[in-house]
Amino acid sequence: MTSMRDVAKHAGVSVMTVSNVVNNRPGVSQETRLLVEESIRQLLYRPNLSARSLARGRTGVLSLCIPEVEIPYFAEISSSMMRAAERHSCRIMINQTGWDRDRELEVLRGRGSDLTDGVLLYPATLTHDDLDHVASTVPIVLFGGSEVFANAAHVVIDNAAAAEQATRHLLELGHRKIAVLGPHLDPQSRKPNRRLLGYARALRRSKITYRPELVVDAPEYHRADGYRAMTHLLQLDEPPTAVFCLSDLQAVGARFCLAERGLRVPEDVSLVGFDDIEEAAYLLPPLTTVRPDRAAIAEQSLRLLVERLDGERRPEAVTAGHELVVRHSTGRPPQVD
Repeated sequence: MTSMRDVAKHAGVSVMTVSNVVNNRPGVSQETRLLVEESIRQLLYRPNLSARSLARGRTGVLSLCIPEVEIPYFAEISSSMMRAAERHSCRIMINQTGWDRDRELEVLRGRGSDLTDGVLLYPATLTHDDLDHVASTVPIVLFGGSEVFANAAHVVIDNAAAAEQATRHLLELGHRKIAVLGPHLDPQSRKPNRRLLGYARALRRSKITYRPELVVDAPEYHRADGYRAMTHLLQLDEPPTAVFCLSDLQAVGARFCLAERGLRVPEDVSLVGFDDIEEAAYLLPPLTTVRPDRAAIAEQSLRLLVERLDGERRPEAVTAGHELVVRHSTGRPPQVD
């Protein structure tokens, strides 16, 4: 295995100079830095992350807690987190919380984190009150979700603005009967969904009446949930001409339901998703969807967690970017004779 000493000998510099380059420390000229980096590439040198972490009194391992590995969005954000962690000389260990509040509370309390330095947690079921009343014994950063936790370190997109933009896109196409389906849309839900707020705001600004029957709670981010919700919507006396699904996976299920009934997208019903998973671009037709900036979410989450490993404790809500990706699943509403 190539050592730092081997790199130093190959580059004709000291071991300390190689260490400064590997750790991105100042005091090395650009010419020397390039020379060392070239030697690193030629010798296929990889820094010993374990030794570096132990020198700092850390394991170098972070726990990434997500609800479900099988859901594409969480698989894709996990990949982004791993790349960001590598840039911070850390490694990721993935844990599933299974949409279980008790498991998320255990993570919040620091249970099971003996072998990790800190935790990156997707708050699928947690509320502001949970964070106020549960003391964590390990550095934690929240990422994603449909609301903003101002009482924690949290990286999230502006869900209300994203949903308003998606709904406004449908309104500008001429749709007036726009349904929305997704989790936490039940009025009795203990977790508010800011995407519903954005949907309602877009309707209000266009002077379109908010119709509760067009708001369908689909409890989880699965294809089957989208299928069932779309089935319900098509049974209404006045079915929608457009449906905004709060996850792409639910949009896949909704698309299958429409196809089963001989309804075309977008000629009969327009469809919008959320997340821009890889599958979205390969549906027939390709899905219009909201794309969160996963790379920024990952990088900012790692930044906040590293700061907390260094002693920072103040809450900080960071807003990552998003964009509406318009594809071929949206069009003008069908003409009524």
